Amino acid sequence: MTDHNDQRLRAVRMAGSLLMMATMLAGHVQGADSHLVELQQRTGNYVAGFFSAIANIVAQEDYQSRDNKKVTSDILLVRYPGSVTDLLLFRDVVGVNGAAIPNRQQHLLEMFQQDFVSAVGRANQIVSDSSEYVPPVLNPLYAIAFLQPFYQARFKMDERDADASQQWPKHTKILTFTETQKPTILRSGMMRENDVPTRGNAWIEESTGRILQTELQIRHPDGVTTIKTIFTMDPRLQIMVPSTMQTTKPEARATYTNFRRFMIQVDEAVHAGFEQ
Repeated sequence: MTDHNDQRLRAVRMAGSLLMMATMLAGHVQGADSHLVELQQRTGNYVAGFFSAIANIVAQEDYQSRDNKKVTSDILLVRYPGSVTDLLLFRDVVGVNGAAIPNRQQHLLEMFQQDFVSAVGRANQIVSDSSEYVPPVLNPLYAIAFLQPFYQARFKMDERDADASQQWPKHTKILTFTETQKPTILRSGMMRENDVPTRGNAWIEESTGRILQTELQIRHPDGVTTIKTIFTMDPRLQIMVPSTMQTTKPEARATYTNFRRFMIQVDEAVHAGFEQ
């Protein structure tokens, strides 16, 4: 009888210990999830401010591919036709291998001043306008764009500490994001019928959500394109801006300099230009 009672007592104690461990683990997981949610929220708030600040900024892009083709462009974010919030990256190719692009100004006037029938068609024209010189998929802002609040729900996210040996600022986190919803944000094919899933990492200053670096993998029918973008503080504008983009498939590198604001001047005529 005594042995039977001892066995029951040991069973009760073991059950109590297991319940305590389960409670502790649940609390740990809940705390980890809460920390991740807070990091996502800070990052989303930062990214919203980032795009608000950079939407009227123009930069010089110097792109060099593995075959030594050198393309110089002005890049800027333009509004998606018919949308108040959506932005598209536009490359205004200035020169290739040192040779200026002929009739460039006239081409720009035709693109942005002529009426358009389809917003999607005009958006595709804007995005693909420079595709002869730089593949449209090579966009230094794709990864950071996917971290906007209204895109975050499309991704499974996790976080970990950044490698201390890489000289990151203290308390830098790596936020990983893997696209799980379909249809995917990026599409391929003549009718945009193919999913192009993405996954990436963002190196984030934990306390502010500020993004220091992004790395994106784009899985398309021909393989995987990677895009790594480093962000630095522009000393004149006092905002974070992309400074370099390194890509694979295709192998290329781009640098970004001469950031300035796009200006509209109104007098007897309307003039668009760049702040010097």
